[in-house]
Amino acid sequence: MLMKILTVIFSIFLFCLLILSHEFGHFAVAKLIGVRVNEFSVGMGPLLFGKKKGDTQYSLRLFPIGGYCMLQGEDETEDGEEGISDDPSSFANQSPLKKIAVLAAGSFMNIFTALVVLLIIYLALGYPFGVSARAAFRVMGIFAAAVKDGLVQILGGEVGREDVMGVVGMVGFISEQASYGFLNVAFLLCMISVNLGIINMLPIPALDGGRILFVIIRWLSGGRLSAKAEAYVHTAGMVLLLALMVFLAINDSINLLR
Repeated sequence: MLMKILTVIFSIFLFCLLILSHEFGHFAVAKLIGVRVNEFSVGMGPLLFGKKKGDTQYSLRLFPIGGYCMLQGEDETEDGEEGISDDPSSFANQSPLKKIAVLAAGSFMNIFTALVVLLIIYLALGYPFGVSARAAFRVMGIFAAAVKDGLVQILGGEVGREDVMGVVGMVGFISEQASYGFLNVAFLLCMISVNLGIINMLPIPALDGGRILFVIIRWLSGGRLSAKAEAYVHTAGMVLLLALMVFLAINDSINLLR
């Protein structure tokens, strides 16, 4: 029983590493181009631990189901509130290309992390660097194709409730794979990381891809689409995503009890 609990805790820790990788991508590029990061958090909900260094608070929160990198002026409005100011470190005051770079950096880090881990795995197995690199890229292609096929099946209505899983289901699946050895867990985490990277770039409100889409629309339209309208769309998208997370958590729990 104790071993099973430790495995679950270890699986949650590994899942948090994937989130940390994604958010670190946003964080690193934001810092690189001079955007102020107000908070870098691992986990959601009540604060467990926080330490402020410079302009940034680094936080660890109770629920290991997400994380975030809160940028100065990221949620801009037209009411003279956060984001609309002369602050050069505000995300709202950056050029469209810099905004896109920050927004895309999270998914890039997910993809890059998976590639590096796969390369390390094959090198550890004793393959030469060239062979390891080719194998890593080949597996990345397999993972990407699997994500594409999954999205096609979802859009085509070919996926049932029992075929989808959320955070609870993923932690349970990682725990199961742990019994078959660390190599299985490493490959699974790489697959999940690629999945997160691709899904986050979809043009869906509240996701990075949706935010990038609005940056491009406002850029091409000369700003005729108001920041307030964009904020409403992303808020609605976030509500729907949270509702989906709750549904998936309940669905995972039902599947685990079967």
